[in-house]
Amino acid sequence: MLKLLNEFSTFYFLLFDTTTDTSFKKNILLEFYHKVITKMKRFIMLEEKLVGGSRPKRGMATKKDLLNNVKK
Repeated sequence: MLKLLNEFSTFYFLLFDTTTDTSFKKNILLEFYHKVITKMKRFIMLEEKLVGGSRPKRGMATKKDLLNNVKK
């Protein structure tokens, strides 16, 4: 995840530093944050699927099931 963020930030901020147009800079920043946020959402959703999020698929353990197994 950090590697991905580093790649995004390097590309966008190099582009940001080379231009003087303020509206273009604003668009670059908005696109950067949009891409970072969508990547983070995908990562969080994947993590929830692995642990068993709020809506697990059939046959997948929920967080509550995992905690109950640990307590036993």
